[in-house]
Amino acid sequence: MIPVTRSRADLHCHSTASEESRLGVQRALGLPECATPPEEVYALAKRRGMDFVTITDHDTIAGALELAGRPDTFLSEELTASFRGEPQAVHVLCYGITPDDHEWLQANAGDVEVCAEYLRNNSITSALAHPFYAVAAPLTARHRRRLAQIFPVWETRNGSRARELNLPAAIYIETHGGTGVGGSDDHAGVDIGRTYTETPLAAGPEEYLAHIRAGHAAGRGDQGSAEKWAHAAMALAIRSLGSQGEAKALDPMAVFSMVERVMSQGDARTGEPPTDLEPDDARSLLQTWLDAVELDLSGPELLAYMQEDSFSHADLFRRARRVHERRLRDAVGRTVASAASNGNLAAAAMDLFSSCVPAVPYAPAAAFLGREKQKLANRESEPRRVALVADGLGGMHGVTHTLDEIRDRGVAGYEVEVIGTDANVDRRLSAVAEVDIPFYEGLRVGVPSLPRWSRLSPRVGTTSCICAPPVPPGSLPRSSPAQWTCRCSAATTRSSAFTPGCARVTLGCGQGWTSRSPPSTAGVTWFSRRASPQTNRYAH
Repeated sequence: MIPVTRSRADLHCHSTASEESRLGVQRALGLPECATPPEEVYALAKRRGMDFVTITDHDTIAGALELAGRPDTFLSEELTASFRGEPQAVHVLCYGITPDDHEWLQANAGDVEVCAEYLRNNSITSALAHPFYAVAAPLTARHRRRLAQIFPVWETRNGSRARELNLPAAIYIETHGGTGVGGSDDHAGVDIGRTYTETPLAAGPEEYLAHIRAGHAAGRGDQGSAEKWAHAAMALAIRSLGSQGEAKALDPMAVFSMVERVMSQGDARTGEPPTDLEPDDARSLLQTWLDAVELDLSGPELLAYMQEDSFSHADLFRRARRVHERRLRDAVGRTVASAASNGNLAAAAMDLFSSCVPAVPYAPAAAFLGREKQKLANRESEPRRVALVADGLGGMHGVTHTLDEIRDRGVAGYEVEVIGTDANVDRRLSAVAEVDIPFYEGLRVGVPSLPRWSRLSPRVGTTSCICAPPVPPGSLPRSSPAQWTCRCSAATTRSSAFTPGCARVTLGCGQGWTSRSPPSTAGVTWFSRRASPQTNRYAH
C-alpha cells in the first residue's frame, strides 16, 4: 500500500448560505447564488478524496457552521472587502476563523488593508480569490501591487475560471513571490473537490492551514470552461426550480431575452431584475434542452450524472454540439426548400430555432468567457483590431473586391482580420451547410453552427466587428447594447432563409466586441476609403 504523503481540501466552494443572487436576470429566473446544502457539500468533498472540508460562502459563515464540530472541517468565508474611499473591491478567502473573527471582518470590510492586517496579526490563513476578476470597479496595477504586498497567498487555480483567466494570477505570484492555492468555486454542487489545494501531510486542519501560510501548498485539479458555467446554471435550475408542474412550451422570445441579458449583464452585480422573464422560462428551457440533446434523464438524474466521477463537461458539450449541428444542417435544408416553394416561413423559422436549442445554453457562457479574456488584454499603444465578417468571398462581387483591397493595402491605425466560411479568409469557420443565394448566381454561403460562432477566438485585443453582406443573417449576432452591431443589406435579408430570431440566438463571437463599429456596408466602405498602399501592413 502506497503511504499517503499529501493532504487536500477544496478551499473555495459555496452552499445554500450564499443564497442571494446579485445578478438581475438570475433573480428574475428564480435562481439563487447557490443551492447546495452544506451536508451535500461535505459528502461530495469527502467522496472526491478531500481530507478536510470547508465552505466559503459570501460574507457569511452560516453554511460552514452547520458542519462545525467535525474534526476534519474548519470555518471559512469569502469576504467582500473594499479599498477605503475607492470603488474597487476584492474577495478574500478567510480560513479557520471564529464567529468573532467573522463579525470583526464584516464590520471592517470597508477597508481591505485593515482586514489584511487583522488576518496577519491573528495568524489567520487567507487567500486573495480570483485576483484578476473585477468584483466591482476594475483593479489597477497600483491596486494589484498593493494586494501582492498584503496577501502573500493568491488563488491561482479557480475551478470555475478558464485556464487563460487563471494564468495571469499564477504568473504574477511566480514573478513577485507568494503562494498559489486552488478551489472549485462551485455554486451548483457539481464540481466540489475537483479543484483543490494540496499540502504536505497534515494531522488536522490547523496543521494544514499552517502549511499554506508557510508557502508549502499548490493548487491542483480541474480548471474552468464555458461549458462548466453552462452546466452549473442547469444544476442551479434543477435544484431551485425542480419539477414544479409540467413545463410550459418554450417561448423563443424569452430565450432571446435570457441570452441577451446574460450577454449584456453577465458581470453586473447591481440593478433591478427584468420584468419579462420568470422562473417558468428557465424551467421550460431546461426541459426542452434535455429533450433536444436526446438525454433520457430527468432533471435530478442529470444532476446525479454530472456528479459522477466519470462525468466530463467537455463530453456533454460535445454531445450537445453534435446534435445541434446535425439538426441545424437538416433545418437549413428544409428551410431553403420551403423558401423556394413559397412555403410556411414562420414554421421554418421555428424549425431553425429548435435546431439551435441544444447549443443555446453554451453561447452566453462562451461569450462571457470571451469578455473576461478581453479584459486581460492591454494594447493601449498598439493599433485597434477590427474583425470583418463576410461570406461568399469566392464570388465576383463588390464585397470581395473591397475586402481584398483592405487586406492588401491595410488601414492606418487598424489591424484588420477577415472572418468567414470561405477558404480565402484570415480566420475560417467550419459550416454545417452551404446555401445557394438567390439573385447571386453561383454564390454559395456557409452556415456555421452556434458554437462555432460563440467560440470563435479572435486575436487578443479585437474590439469591433463589422458584418458585411452577403453573410446569412442567421449566422450573425443580433445588435444589442453590449454585443456586436451587425446588419445586413436589404437584398441579402430578403433572399436569405434565416430570421432575425435565429440571428439573436447566435449572438456572435462572444469575445466582448463592442457595438461601436459602423453598420455593415457603411463600415466596410469606411475602411476601404482609408486603405492605401502607404499603409500596407499585409503586403507580401
